[in-house]
Amino acid sequence: MSSVSIASLIDQSYTMKSFNYLEPAKTDAATFITIMKEADQIGVVAFSTRSRILYPLTTIQSDHKTIYDAINEIKKIQPINMTNIKEAISQGHDILNNAGNPNRAMILLSDGIWNEGGDPLIGLPTDIPIYTIALGDRGQCNFLQEVARRTYGQYHFSPDAFELAEIYNQIADDASVATIAINQKQLIDSYRFTTLPLYVPGGSDHVSLAVNWLDESVTYTTGTPGENQVNILLRDPDGQKIVMPPTFMGNGFVTFHLHDPKPGQWTTGCWCGNMRQNIFRATVGAFEPNSTIKLNCKLAETKMNCGDCLDIKTALESSKDEIGNVIIKTTLESPVNSKDYVLEKYEDEILNTEPDEELMKKGINEIDAKLNTLHKKLLPNVNIFARRQSPVHAKYSQDGVEHEPIKLDVPGNHTIRVDVEGTILRSNTKFTRTRRLSVNVK
Repeated sequence: MSSVSIASLIDQSYTMKSFNYLEPAKTDAATFITIMKEADQIGVVAFSTRSRILYPLTTIQSDHKTIYDAINEIKKIQPINMTNIKEAISQGHDILNNAGNPNRAMILLSDGIWNEGGDPLIGLPTDIPIYTIALGDRGQCNFLQEVARRTYGQYHFSPDAFELAEIYNQIADDASVATIAINQKQLIDSYRFTTLPLYVPGGSDHVSLAVNWLDESVTYTTGTPGENQVNILLRDPDGQKIVMPPTFMGNGFVTFHLHDPKPGQWTTGCWCGNMRQNIFRATVGAFEPNSTIKLNCKLAETKMNCGDCLDIKTALESSKDEIGNVIIKTTLESPVNSKDYVLEKYEDEILNTEPDEELMKKGINEIDAKLNTLHKKLLPNVNIFARRQSPVHAKYSQDGVEHEPIKLDVPGNHTIRVDVEGTILRSNTKFTRTRRLSVNVK
């Protein structure tokens, strides 16, 4: 892949802390940078009432200094004040104007509505794609989707902080940082381990493996994991255990870069000690920076109303090798209930609930602020924003991929995930590809 220039725009308004989003967001944004390649460029902007450049656009060198410097600045972010998205986009655009790479993109992460600086859609620059991430559905999801649509980026929805790492992994693929082969959440009990197959196709000269987790108090170890510790397992196709220090390591993440890996089925996984919360929540991402096999997915239409049918355009392309034995699996994740249904069912409880003051300050109406307070109060026994997963029939042929029409019968955010497994026929080695994208339905 050619080199890219990325501006990461991170919401540091106070509600990011009140929803427990800020620390995971910082970890996931930091992990994203460790996936980037030499000659890529990274810049970081943090925004609240005002926007500021945390880290100027800088070219990544082989000594890794740029990556660690950018991560250190991200980790310093603290919550404060309101949300000025317009100024953040302007600053991100400014620093990319002087980018040394033709491929440029912004990543815009926010948990809610803009309430400072004016409407970001007025005068929105459209020459650089913006990949937007809506953290939770309390804010202006339609607005963030429109920003992505107008700039030819991609809108992503994260119902909670745990989903966020998957989205950053996907954006690494969207923005041409690296092709994603694995993007998988892991829920592991204390004293347990899980494994995932990692297929390295023939001809791969570089594979990256990134693992990050929600609880930053969990530490990484190369030995038997003890109290609140995790070990990342890695075995080559011959079953030999690979013992190597992470290329990058920080609070809540490790990233390994494997150069000239042996083709075949590797094994990776997480081995847990006694977890403080009795469960380990992690996301495993595997990336191929120089792959010639690409899974492309897009929605024919993003402005959708309840009752419309979703049309997914999917193509699996190989610019070098013939592929076969393709298996495709598609899943739709949707809200269980509409907001109107929830408001009616919990009418009495909402009436007697004090609204979340921080949301009120940010401009969210009283009913939605009360609904958010009730949601947190009822967890974990009842999730009034529960989501469901449904399989979607898909068929692969040499002419392309066909998905059955999907009728969207509930308003809210819907996420489509497409997973593909296949074989490179010349080398008889397997590969995997995965993709996720979201749409907000009125």
